[in-house]
Amino acid sequence: MRRSIVVECFLTFFGCSGAMSEGIYRRSGANTNISKLLTKFREDAWVVQLSREEFSEYDVASVLKRFFRDLPDPLLTTELHADLCKTSSK
Repeated sequence: MRRSIVVECFLTFFGCSGAMSEGIYRRSGANTNISKLLTKFREDAWVVQLSREEFSEYDVASVLKRFFRDLPDPLLTTELHADLCKTSSK
């Protein structure tokens, strides 16, 4: 699965559909929709079309969280962790 297309697809969806919804990263989506979306992205991420009629912002946010959690390498490396902690404490 191409990582950049997945993130771009989610950001476009949130920009059009879910950016104003409160708590989209706190609430969980429906498990059936999450599984359906994950399958679609694994089959061919380039053809996935996200629509509000089929998926809620909570479904999409849950898949995005899982996508980041399942990356082989973390977004913020161990080396960057100390600097990030210093920055956030100021």
